[in-house]
Amino acid sequence: MAEKPEPIEPGAASAPRRCSWELGCESAALAVALLAVAAVFLLLSPLHSAELYPGTLPWRSGSVLRTITAAMSLGGLLESARGVEAKDLALHLAAAAGLMLVGLRLLAGGVGRAQGPVAYAQGLLGGWVLLSLASSAWSGDAALSSGQALMYAVGVAWAVALAELLTRRSATRLLVGIMGLCIAGAMLAVWYYYERNPDHRPLFPVGNPTALAAAVAPGILLALFWPLWGRNEPGIPTVPGAEPLPTTWRVSATRVTVTLLVLIPLLWCFALAQGRGAQLGLLLGLGVVGLTFARRWVRWVLAAGLALIVWAAAAWWLSSSQLDLAMARGATIRFRLYAWRYAAELWSADVFTQFAGQGAGAYPRLAGLLAVEDRVLDPAPFMGFLDSPHNELFHVLAEIGLIGGLTYVGGLVATAFAVGAALRRTRGADRWGLLAATGALVTLLGDALTGAALRLPGVPILFFTLLGIVWALSSDAAVRPSGPTPALGRIRLAGILALLAGLATAGLAWQNWAGVRAEVRAMRAEERGDFATAATAYRVAQARLIDPPRILLSRLQAVRMEYEGAVARAQQWASLPATTTAADPTSAEETWRAAVRLGEAAFDGARQLAAHAPAMPDVERLTARSAELLMRLYAARQLAEAGHWSEEARQAWLRQRKLTPFDVEALLSLEEYPATLGTRIALMRDALREGTTESAWLWRLARVLELPGAQEVVGRFIAAVGPITPQSDLDAINLSMAPETRRLAAAVAGLRGDFDRAAVEAGRAAELYAPLKSRLPLNESRAWAEQAEYLWRSSTTNTSQAIAAMRRALDALPVVQTQQRAALELPLRRKIVFCHLLADDVDAALAEVKAILGPAAERAAVEAELLAVLRDAAAGLVARETIDQLARTLCPRFPSFCPPGTPVAP
Repeated sequence: MAEKPEPIEPGAASAPRRCSWELGCESAALAVALLAVAAVFLLLSPLHSAELYPGTLPWRSGSVLRTITAAMSLGGLLESARGVEAKDLALHLAAAAGLMLVGLRLLAGGVGRAQGPVAYAQGLLGGWVLLSLASSAWSGDAALSSGQALMYAVGVAWAVALAELLTRRSATRLLVGIMGLCIAGAMLAVWYYYERNPDHRPLFPVGNPTALAAAVAPGILLALFWPLWGRNEPGIPTVPGAEPLPTTWRVSATRVTVTLLVLIPLLWCFALAQGRGAQLGLLLGLGVVGLTFARRWVRWVLAAGLALIVWAAAAWWLSSSQLDLAMARGATIRFRLYAWRYAAELWSADVFTQFAGQGAGAYPRLAGLLAVEDRVLDPAPFMGFLDSPHNELFHVLAEIGLIGGLTYVGGLVATAFAVGAALRRTRGADRWGLLAATGALVTLLGDALTGAALRLPGVPILFFTLLGIVWALSSDAAVRPSGPTPALGRIRLAGILALLAGLATAGLAWQNWAGVRAEVRAMRAEERGDFATAATAYRVAQARLIDPPRILLSRLQAVRMEYEGAVARAQQWASLPATTTAADPTSAEETWRAAVRLGEAAFDGARQLAAHAPAMPDVERLTARSAELLMRLYAARQLAEAGHWSEEARQAWLRQRKLTPFDVEALLSLEEYPATLGTRIALMRDALREGTTESAWLWRLARVLELPGAQEVVGRFIAAVGPITPQSDLDAINLSMAPETRRLAAAVAGLRGDFDRAAVEAGRAAELYAPLKSRLPLNESRAWAEQAEYLWRSSTTNTSQAIAAMRRALDALPVVQTQQRAALELPLRRKIVFCHLLADDVDAALAEVKAILGPAAERAAVEAELLAVLRDAAAGLVARETIDQLARTLCPRFPSFCPPGTPVAP
């Protein structure tokens, strides 16, 4: 039966008849879109490790949430390394399905819907994708550039497919579905937070707190305006210049009530996630919706007012930023300012990069090189890999330059023009639906100005889905141009191309997921010690993944596995007994050569990776370790070759120190190589910036102090920082290394037995660290803890002063989430217990143990904690006689501490 033609709307030159194929494709697109958005909140990739997320509480008996989580994980079907890769897979498959549906629709006789500003927007964003792909020619790493371009292409293709397939009715239904899924995700996040992870900002089920806030924000805005567009009464486009026809439209009290109810979990989750970028984005989204109802002159006033509000909110954002090392939130504001500056420096490096950029995927390769000086002055913000500037526009400009930035911004501006044109032609509920979708899209764009959620799994699905909805609503409200219909041959050719693009996207999804599975295989092989298989699997992963940071990390892991394999083979060779070596020299030679071959492969791999990505963390560390391994292997056979590898190792450690100036391992390793006495002592001092005066460091210092003239060098170091006080300029305190010099002086005095002087120097170091708390959050606490140790070493009568110093160390710890705070406090509290035991105050020691374990701790747990206290003290170079004496003190109350043969009272 022939389809009944739809009535031609006023203002439209023609309305093409919609066949069953078109209706079927529209329904299928709606279903695919709902499934894709559901993947953001309801689909998990179970982590390879046993725990879904770190720091979680044990499951409650009979927990319903546990059953729901297992269902969301599909029984472990989509296991992955980070737990969120299934969301990327959902986007890739949705884009593939969307493109194939577009192809089927065109082959069935449909015509393209994009026209005017929407067509320009799609063309400009398509140019953004092509420029990213073209940057492979000059980026220096074609794999990263093509991978980044493919990620952009998948998102744009999904938005274009939705714009072609959805009508006003189905797009409105999809908005309702998005709102409902955001509500479901928010409820799950709040539930999981209180049942399993109350000490962390919620990240379940999206995988990152800031991404969770960004994912929930569109739901808040859609819910706010749902009573106005939920009825979905048909809007009536009008001919330009004609009076608009009346529209039947009213606000339902029931919908208002439902909105107030559903906003509770949305706002609750949003507040727990503390996404300050999402808060600014939501403010921008609401402001954009409000501006559309004002007259032109009023819009300028409101825009200025909105800018002032945003400025005030940003100022509050800056001033309210507090130090919180949990979940990578330490000094986040300063980190963004640094990251934005690095993007600007990469963009403005020369004339070519200003127009064409460094190449897609270049920021994570290069940005770390620009952070060296800032790491010296302000190390707290740099807690990990610099993979994004946390500003989408800056990221685009840095990687594909001004031309690429213009295509990206131009696509968004053209979208805004399309929305404006559509708003002039719609009335009533349809107008509110378009405004709600646009506001939700602006919310995500606002969040992208201060965050990286658009480059994390999950949020890109929402962004490109909303973009496709806005395009669809704008196209549906547009006046159809008069003119001949495109030739049937051209339409079918476009359909065939769309089908082929869909198949290619499906292949891309399969390829990327193969890389994800290769990562899991590599992790399993590493766990069982099969480093060769792990290295091969990581090489497969780097060849198949498309996300640039993931590619770089897979390359790094492959090199690390090669190094671990070389270490294992070297240990196998070193463990061969002399009798076996003499009886079968061929086998020993083969083992040695295999170790050398693996070591050289690891060294070469690390050097190649350093050449492509010099800012990658740990790459020079692996280079140095591999060279040192080869140095040890050659030391017994070829001294000249061993000397060559020794120099390679030294140079690698120097490069690692240049990249991370206070890397403790690099500094202590460089101290092993020939250098002047002043340089060696300076290396020991610098290692205290991020390290402690633990036994290994003290042993090295004692060895250096035995050299002639060492005391004089230390004296010159102390004299040089004499003028530095806590009132000095912060940069002066930092660059002079005055606090570390005072700690070095304390350690030197302690090794001489002058513990009173050591305690004074440690106290001076703590006072110098106090004004640097925001830059070096842990060091003041370390210095007070060191003073406490010097005090009790001075005399057991000083234990009360030592305990007071340890309390100051506890108070100086940064404000972090509960579990991390407990981990930082534990060694300090154990030292307080130790001091109470030294003072023969067992009751006070037991009270402190109860404070650590909780008042309901059982006797066995108390004994285990006391044993840990003595074990930590022994590891801290406390004399064995002192440990034995403390054990005898505990013997009357805890028989397990009594020497063998001691009679035990009943």
